[in-house]
Amino acid sequence: MNRRPLPLWIAAVVPATLVGHGLAYALAGRSASDAHHAWVAPALECSLALLAALGCALLAGALMKAGIMAHTAAERSTIELWPRLALMQLLMFSLMERAEGTHAGAAGCIIQLAIALAVAYVLSIFSRLLVRCIAAAGEACEYLERLYVKAAATFIDPQPQCAAYALAVRAGSARFKRPPPIG
Repeated sequence: MNRRPLPLWIAAVVPATLVGHGLAYALAGRSASDAHHAWVAPALECSLALLAALGCALLAGALMKAGIMAHTAAERSTIELWPRLALMQLLMFSLMERAEGTHAGAAGCIIQLAIALAVAYVLSIFSRLLVRCIAAAGEACEYLERLYVKAAATFIDPQPQCAAYALAVRAGSARFKRPPPIG
């Protein structure tokens, strides 16, 4: 099977087109606030979110490939991940408060600990899912390739049909109506 991946720039087409559309309206002095353009803002938000997610995934892949970041076993366990996240969040929170000229209060620290627990839980679930996906990726690729080959084969009819049938299928049955009677 000869498949080509989509180029990366494809992900930028929709948001770039929507921004250009809005800019064209603004430069022409026209308003895009009517009901015809109600879809533009949600489409722009979704396409930008997709572009950002794709960019983050590519950045994470590049950082992991370069050896700057690594997937560790601690990420699969909430109990192992929570103290690490909590310590780093408390440190960063204290530094941010110091830079603002105040100090980190007890309520802010408790909130940081709770957020660290929630994030550790979500990250551990996601990490376990990621490990399972990586383990099953080879099998999924084989299945999709077999499915693709089977789907491509079903579009090709091995037995040629008679010329009248082939013409009717290609032209459509609406073309073969009896002409009106003469006279």
